[in-house]
Amino acid sequence: MILFGQTHCLRSSGMYGTISAGFMVIFFLLEGCASFLMDWLIEGKVGFLETNPSTSPEHTFIAPDGKPASVSYSSTMDMSIIREVFSEVVFVAEALGRSGDDLVERVHKAQPGLYPTKIARDGSIMERICEEFE
Repeated sequence: MILFGQTHCLRSSGMYGTISAGFMVIFFLLEGCASFLMDWLIEGKVGFLETNPSTSPEHTFIAPDGKPASVSYSSTMDMSIIREVFSEVVFVAEALGRSGDDLVERVHKAQPGLYPTKIARDGSIMERICEEFE
């Protein structure tokens, strides 16, 4: 989260116009994160990019076999972190004039295909894809 805080500070202060060594370090860290995340994403059953496996141990559910479970796919936390990392990669790359880098282009292309945040019938944000789980 420190990494995201640094880029948000740069955004809000307008300091990104001054390219510094620290800003380049942020880009390289984000680039490593994005590379890992791109390798983790798979195309899901309905065509969205998803994570599998995924876990949210603080949000267990009753699986179809009747047992408690916490491993599924594309938890909201996974997808939220991926969205944040990808947004920061694109932002920092643009600030550094590196929008044409291969990884940055792949990240930019992947963004609209990420599995969307789902809202449950009661209006809450769902942690897992399957609403039928308890």
